[in-house]
This record gives sequence, structure tokens and C-alpha cells, in this order.
Amino acid sequence: QDGSIQAGDNFLRLKKIAPDYAYVDGAHTLTVEARGYATDPEVEKGPYDMAGGMFNPKARGRSFRFFMQGTGDFRFGDFEAYAAPDGRRR
Repeated sequence: QDGSIQAGDNFLRLKKIAPDYAYVDGAHTLTVEARGYATDPEVEKGPYDMAGGMFNPKARGRSFRFFMQGTGDFRFGDFEAYAAPDGRRR
């Protein structure tokens, strides 16, 4: 058997995001969109100021999208997103 009916019922809680900047000149923000299922509307969290370091978006879902916007010059490496299991759908 290739999986089960319950395989897609588990959600994640996005606990914190840690951006990795080498340098920043200007203002830069990150917006998180979370979605429980493909047909569910997106829940937008943010925008968050990325120059301030680590932040907690408190987003819950099965899929996430990240949008970065800004002005000025910057060098951006990887960002780390920490998530934890958050049970089943509500």
C-alpha cells in the first residue's frame, strides 16, 4: 500500500525564521502565506522586518510560501525556518 488516507492530515506550526544576511542597506520584509489544503484560502502573516533578526510568524498549515520585498542593496544567504508538528486539521 502506498500511504494512507490520514497521511495529509498533519499540520506544521512555523515557529521562527532566522534570516542570514551578510550585509543590509535599505528595508527588507518577508511575508509568509500558509495554507492547510490546496482549496483553502491562504492565510497571510507579515510583513516582518528581516533586518531585525529572528522572528516568529506563528503560521500553521501544510504548505507555506515566502515572499521577500525590499529596497536598497543586500546580500542574502539561506534563511532557516523552524517548524514543529501541530497535530491534525481543525
